[in-house]
Amino acid sequence: MATVVMPGLDDEAVAEAYNLTYPTVCASPVCERPVYTAKMCRSHYRRWQRTKDAKLHVPIALSTSKGSICRQAGCQRVTKAFRLCKSHYNNARIRAINWASDQKELARERSLLRSRQALVKKSSSSACRVAQCSVQVKGRRELCNKHYSRYYRWLASQTP
Repeated sequence: MATVVMPGLDDEAVAEAYNLTYPTVCASPVCERPVYTAKMCRSHYRRWQRTKDAKLHVPIALSTSKGSICRQAGCQRVTKAFRLCKSHYNNARIRAINWASDQKELARERSLLRSRQALVKKSSSSACRVAQCSVQVKGRRELCNKHYSRYYRWLASQTP
């Protein structure tokens, strides 16, 4: 194991006497990476942070997905991520983004429907269907002009 003397000390013997030398290589016997902190490389230190056990005897695995063949049937291209080639990976990402935006759109529509149902009370009279509004409704609308214009402005502000 190589050691580095603390800066500012000219005499290596003094540094050795006071045990002021620090390792430059990871404490793991199977790892040759430089020390990041706590006598461990960045990978072993992160493993220790996650699991509270650095497992120094276990080497840090290199990514197996890079350089292998795409997992899509019939595709022979080299992988980019998640064992997929660049085009299959991008297609999967786009599908995931579209799915998420579709879910947001459905949630927005459900919210609008719930708010509209809460706004309008169930009644078969010709009065405005907003609770505690007795203004007569004209035509086929179920809201008076004031509440209809408020609802229409609100609805317009909710759509992107």
